[in-house]
Amino acid sequence: MKKLSDLIPKNHSPTLPKNPASVRWTTASRCEADVSGNIQDFDEIYRRFIVSAHQQVPQFVVDEMNKPIIQKLLAYFSANYSSCQTLNVDPKKGLLLMGPVGCGKTTLMKLCWDFFNKPFRIMASRKISQQFAQEGYPALFRYGSQSYRIKHLGYGPIVYYDQPIAYCLDDVGVEPFAKHFGNDCNVIAEVLLDRYEEFASRGLITHLTTNLDTQAFTQRYHQRVRSRLREMCNLIAFPTEIPDRRK
Repeated sequence: MKKLSDLIPKNHSPTLPKNPASVRWTTASRCEADVSGNIQDFDEIYRRFIVSAHQQVPQFVVDEMNKPIIQKLLAYFSANYSSCQTLNVDPKKGLLLMGPVGCGKTTLMKLCWDFFNKPFRIMASRKISQQFAQEGYPALFRYGSQSYRIKHLGYGPIVYYDQPIAYCLDDVGVEPFAKHFGNDCNVIAEVLLDRYEEFASRGLITHLTTNLDTQAFTQRYHQRVRSRLREMCNLIAFPTEIPDRRK
C-alpha cells in the first residue's frame, strides 16, 4: 500500500491556478476545458485531488485497487479528453460505480463533488423511495422528467424548465419497493426510465453508485433499465476482492 507522500512528485512546479479545477459546467452538467486554466495537466490534477482527499478524509487510502478508479473519475470530471480516450471513459455519459460494500464509491463521488465545484447533486435512493411513499408521483417527476432548475417567465403561473440537474443516485439497490395509496412502484427503475428519456433528448446526466453486481442489478431493475444504462453511463467496477475500508 502506497503512502500519500509517495504519490506526490518531488520538485514539481504546479502549472494550475489556485482553483484546483478551472472548468465551466454546461447546463447539462458536462464540463468544458477552460484553456486559460491549463487544465490539461492531468498529473497535477491527480496530485491536487489526492492532497485534497487526504485533508478531508485523513484515513483515505490509495492503492492498486482503487487508483485506476480514481484516474477514470478525474479524467471524466476534469474533461481531460485525451485521458478519457486512453481510459475508455465517455465524457458525454454519466457514471455507474459498482463495487462491494465499503469500497469507497460514495466517498469518491463526494470528494469529486467537492473538488470539481459541485457539478451534481447526491441523493440516497432510499430517500427518493421514502418521498414517493409520502408524496406519490410528484416525487418521481422531481428526479426524472422535471429534473431541471425552474425559471419563472415573469407573468402568471407559467414556468420554464431550464438547466438540467445532474444527480448521483447513491446506494441504488438498497431502497425498498414503495407504496403510495396502494400503488406499488419500483421507484428507482421509474426514475431511471424517465432520466433516460431526458438523456436521449437533452443530454441529462445521471450518476449511480451500487453494491449490486451486473446480474443482481438486472434482476432487480430488469433488462429494460439495464439496457438503457449501458447507453447512459460509463460502467466503472471496483475489484470484487477490494476490502471494506470502513473502520
